Amino acid sequence: MEAKPKYLGVTLDPKMGLSDHVRTVREQASESLKVVKRLATTKWGAKANVLRALYIGAVRSRMEYSSLAQVYASQTSLAGLDSVQNQAIRLICGAFRTTPTAACEVMTNLPPLRLRRERAVIIAYEKFKRLEEGCPVRSLVDNWQGGNRLKRNSFMHSVRELSKEVDLPQNRAALALHGASSPANAPGVPEVRKSLIDPEVNKKCTQTVLRNTARKTVSQYPADYIKVYTDGSTRENLGQKTSGYGVVVQFPGTIENDEILGACSGRSNYVAEMVAIQNAVEYIEERLNEKTAQPSPIVLFTDSLSSLQAIESPADTLPEPLAKTLACVGRLQEKHKIRTTFQYIPGHVDVEGNVKADLLAKLGTKLDPVDEPQTFEQARTIVDEWARNKWSKSWENGNTGREV
Repeated sequence: MEAKPKYLGVTLDPKMGLSDHVRTVREQASESLKVVKRLATTKWGAKANVLRALYIGAVRSRMEYSSLAQVYASQTSLAGLDSVQNQAIRLICGAFRTTPTAACEVMTNLPPLRLRRERAVIIAYEKFKRLEEGCPVRSLVDNWQGGNRLKRNSFMHSVRELSKEVDLPQNRAALALHGASSPANAPGVPEVRKSLIDPEVNKKCTQTVLRNTARKTVSQYPADYIKVYTDGSTRENLGQKTSGYGVVVQFPGTIENDEILGACSGRSNYVAEMVAIQNAVEYIEERLNEKTAQPSPIVLFTDSLSSLQAIESPADTLPEPLAKTLACVGRLQEKHKIRTTFQYIPGHVDVEGNVKADLLAKLGTKLDPVDEPQTFEQARTIVDEWARNKWSKSWENGNTGREV
């Protein structure tokens, strides 16, 4: 039997210190970094954004492949990986060796590897907690007793310490297996338009140009369309974040608009925007099924470009609200023969429907929070925000690199 077997690319050792594995990873990453260094010197070479992309793809990816196992490694071993990144960030921003590491990290927008390892641990923990009942990994996480027999750190010991810093959800939704959806819930394929009627107009243009182009974009859709405006909002009160969504629906041939607002469990604008879109299409489906509205083409206006970009991603990677949205779009296509278009319009440019949706979303943040199971995507958003804030506070409270 091997004294130091290799499993899935990780070299194990009897003391569970992973010193040999971390040493091998550091050597491989250093060799990859040497290749990147050949592309630039102090006087010529690739631009900073190119060097940064090469470092992330060719060097950092090697060091982070076994980031969950690295919690067992000693700080001395992990310092070797940190030194590789320190060389890389100085190369990217063209800094001297004496330039403070914290300043180089900020200039290159590359957080410390230690923080990324902590983030990976918490995200993995949230995923394990959402596995089906009876899964061995889920059982290990649920039944961990918290013993301290080993002096060395462990995955669950790290989770216990980090949980004191991160406000993790307690009501968790199971991992959504979108690929296993039934034919009745098969995702639809809406048309997604991420630019205005004049693709040259964007947020860099004047407010007047942006407003006029946004209104022209809305008016290009005929009067017989069902026009929907959605928005999400988040506010912080006494250290607690609450999110709300607003929806305005204009059915053809009606004077009054249907207005919907509500609170959602997510604590970010992105989640609130997705929930708003989901509730909008599900409301239209309900009206059509009840035959209180006539089937018509649908255009949904949103200022959330990130949601539109996510809709175009593979179905098995969709956040749950968007997966449900596309399932609903599929049912609308199948049952009512309705074509759905998702159209981007910028926010806060005095488009009437969008202004109303924004107001409803802000009112939604004042409602009692919804205690509904939070999805893995929502938990990951919470962890990402925590990591950003922790990095930002470490920079604000630090005393090195302020002269850079």
